[in-house]
Amino acid sequence: GMLAVSLLSNYCVYLLLAAKARIGPRARTIGDIGRESMGRTGHVCVEMCVVLSQMGFCTMYLIFISQNLELYLKSSGLSANDIVWLTLPMMVTLCWIGSLKLLTPFSVVALTLIFLGLGYVISEAAPLLQDATTIELYKPKTYSLFLGMAIYSFEGIAMAIPIESSMKKPQFFPAVWLGGCTFVTLLYVSFGAFVYTCYGDAVPSIITLALPVGTKTTLVKIGLCFSLVLTYPLMMFPVFEILEGHWGRALFQQPPQQLIDEDEEEE
Repeated sequence: GMLAVSLLSNYCVYLLLAAKARIGPRARTIGDIGRESMGRTGHVCVEMCVVLSQMGFCTMYLIFISQNLELYLKSSGLSANDIVWLTLPMMVTLCWIGSLKLLTPFSVVALTLIFLGLGYVISEAAPLLQDATTIELYKPKTYSLFLGMAIYSFEGIAMAIPIESSMKKPQFFPAVWLGGCTFVTLLYVSFGAFVYTCYGDAVPSIITLALPVGTKTTLVKIGLCFSLVLTYPLMMFPVFEILEGHWGRALFQQPPQQLIDEDEEEE
């Protein structure tokens, strides 16, 4: 299932890049491709899908952060909702950075923290492998949930054009994208299968909640939460590009049509 979603996602990205290359300089954003394909309706529909999907995906970041930190901050009287509000100032500040190149250092730090966290989870799960219980290879009741999570795992299609545009040598982007997605797919499949085999059906949806209580676990959870805070502005970049682009000009720079008509009548 994960492999199928990965292949479909990559195929869609290459179709997107092929459409952009065929349209030419007019296709600067994914919305421009929608407009060239289906007119204004396609433009609006594509941009709406990007905004809603990326905002929905990034909501999972907030859920992960709040559930992992709630255990440590509950004694202070802070709920999960309070934790979300506390993380917003840092996220908003980072979201003001309007360049992917400037966001690169934050992404490097985030990736480092994520890989350290994955390594710790594997080290804690490995001793349980010898006592692994019987697992179900296929669960029809939860397949729709799995499919949604698999799609969420490959939610980067909206980042394809912005990343390609920011590269010094965009002609190498397809190969870079394929290599990155291949590595990520292998990591998802191998890590998920290994951890699920170790913990069995009792594994929680957020794997860090299964880690033992201790200083190392606390540091890992804080590190992973911090990595998501640093990754959040990168994933929201297509949203801000749309909101500050066509939608922003329409809402804040162009006067209402009624005022334009009144001015023309006065002239």
